[in-house]
Amino acid sequence: MGQGWKRSGLLYLAILFAGVALVAVFFSAPPKPKEIPLSEVITMSQNKKIEKVVEEGEWLTVTTIAGEELKTDIGALNYNDLRQLGLSAEVKYEIKAAGFNWGNILISFLPAILLGGLIFFIFFRARGANNQALTFGRSQARLAPPDKPSVTFADVAGVDEAKQELTEVVEFLKSREKFQILGARIPRGVLLVGPPGTGKTLLAKAVAGEA
Repeated sequence: MGQGWKRSGLLYLAILFAGVALVAVFFSAPPKPKEIPLSEVITMSQNKKIEKVVEEGEWLTVTTIAGEELKTDIGALNYNDLRQLGLSAEVKYEIKAAGFNWGNILISFLPAILLGGLIFFIFFRARGANNQALTFGRSQARLAPPDKPSVTFADVAGVDEAKQELTEVVEFLKSREKFQILGARIPRGVLLVGPPGTGKTLLAKAVAGEA
């Protein structure tokens, strides 16, 4: 049980740590630049409102004179194409090799990873509970047969007449078919009468032991 609680505690800590990390990444990540149409970028460059433009793959990151960052999709266009569309030559233009942003990829997949881990944890706990229930249902406990009385007529002395009559009763109980063929009837009971200490209880135990 201690090992089970230890595993559960570690899983809870892992989920808590992942949740805190996710929140920290979301709140610490810089805001994404606002996306604007390419025509607006051209107009802003002509109005001398752009300080710098960085080309990265199919995107342009625009830094305005006021320090604001904007983005626009240029598709397969290059610098010469943009110049022909009216981009001002006074704008500082940089080309940056496109690469994978592992931070963004991690942020995108982290919720799915956390959700998958939570589902696995719930499934693991539910399966463990079911196994415990099945194990409980398959308990190895068995009903013990009642102890057979060990007292016999050999242990009874001094009441030979009563013992003889009870011996006949026991024989009848053991071989009732034989006696029924002869017309005998099953006795409804035996009443032992006598003062205390005359062996009534011992005789009753002897009948049970012999039968």
